[in-house]
Amino acid sequence: MQAPKISVIVPVFNRENTIATCIAGICNTDFESYEIIIVDDGSTDNSLQNCQKLAEKNSRIHVFSQQNAGVSAARNLGIQKATGEYLTFVDSDDTLCPNALKIITAYTAIGVDMLMYPHVETLAEKVPEIHVPDISEIDSSKIIGNQQLINWIYTVYITKHSYFSVIDKVFNTRILRNKNIRFHTDVSLGEDQIFVCEYLKCVQSLVAIHHPLSYILLWEHHLRPYGLGLKLRSPEDFLHNQLQNYRALMGLYQHCGLECVHQYARDYILDRPVSRILIRHLCFNNKIRASISELISFTENKIKPVLDAEKTGISAQKNKHIRRILQLITSGHTRLAITYAFFFSNLKFVYAKIKKIFRYK
Repeated sequence: MQAPKISVIVPVFNRENTIATCIAGICNTDFESYEIIIVDDGSTDNSLQNCQKLAEKNSRIHVFSQQNAGVSAARNLGIQKATGEYLTFVDSDDTLCPNALKIITAYTAIGVDMLMYPHVETLAEKVPEIHVPDISEIDSSKIIGNQQLINWIYTVYITKHSYFSVIDKVFNTRILRNKNIRFHTDVSLGEDQIFVCEYLKCVQSLVAIHHPLSYILLWEHHLRPYGLGLKLRSPEDFLHNQLQNYRALMGLYQHCGLECVHQYARDYILDRPVSRILIRHLCFNNKIRASISELISFTENKIKPVLDAEKTGISAQKNKHIRRILQLITSGHTRLAITYAFFFSNLKFVYAKIKKIFRYK
């Protein structure tokens, strides 16, 4: 049997209701040189059994299982098991568009190091209705040179698309193995961005397809899987993940020397501690959250030193409320900053309550 040209890695954890739709979308192609690597990450429902049934019906599907260790460990095992020249990742509650693999390999055949394409949201039951153009109708951009393509991503592509996910990219398996690029298992938020930053250091050619080839599926409420980004984490957990992402971005900046990368890294670390830690933990809607005194202490001892390193970029922050909170923290007015953040984070909540009161009077 000829070695597959592309491996599709699908990490699975408790997705018994979505995995069949995911795999059906990937297999909806007349292209034959592919394999699907399913890694069950210690599911406690019937996900593993459902995956094994799918593998019994399709010899291109290979199922592996491990004790629960997180999506990064599952993807790393998938990289280890993959035999394709290229590989991509699909989440088990999403899928690829019809014939996506055929379109992808038409571009990887020219020997590029990386392929990127947009993803789009659609209702799970609407996937078969989506029109996919012929390869000849698809517009694309090709960039040669490491510095040139990094600059293009951070100045052109990023204005229309988020670049840091791995579910809308194709990677060269040889580069991943030669450079030992893997997902960081100690990071559970933004691990995709770190992986992409490390990979970009090794890329000399890139093709960006401008037509969506992957789909974020929207499920009915009782089936809908909730993402890790929605989970309210402890301030320590949030900051750990944010710092790891910032260091990866700064590592890419030190590699290429492009100011656009530094600006992105600076904006990231100035925004995240406020928008993801303070504002979320101060919001009335979150029942389990850090106390005001805990947030004041954490801000003074942990967040402020991080912000001080990039405080020259505060004036460029687009959100005026976050900009004001940053100014108060870095100038030593932590309590006032927390007070401001408290009112800002609950503004919509209070407005809705007032509106409701007057509506029923």
